[in-house]
Amino acid sequence: MQRIRETVVLASRAGNGARQQAVADALLRLREKEREILLLAYWDDLAVVEIAEVLQCTQSAAKVRLHRARKAFAELLPTALMAEGDV
Repeated sequence: MQRIRETVVLASRAGNGARQQAVADALLRLREKEREILLLAYWDDLAVVEIAEVLQCTQSAAKVRLHRARKAFAELLPTALMAEGDV
């Protein structure tokens, strides 16, 4: 959980704009498992096979979880940011 908080703080400090704050807020609002898989994929830059190893699940399960986490994340972002294509 500490790693997640640090990541969110870094994301919010990356720039003082609304986009960075929206990303940080959306990450905090995700369930822990969703946050975890997104951080593995995008912060740690792991491939699905590596994510599956870390999470001790099949590659198929990792793909499904990643897809669901991306969907949940997109739903949490303000629609104005999505319309701009910034995120």
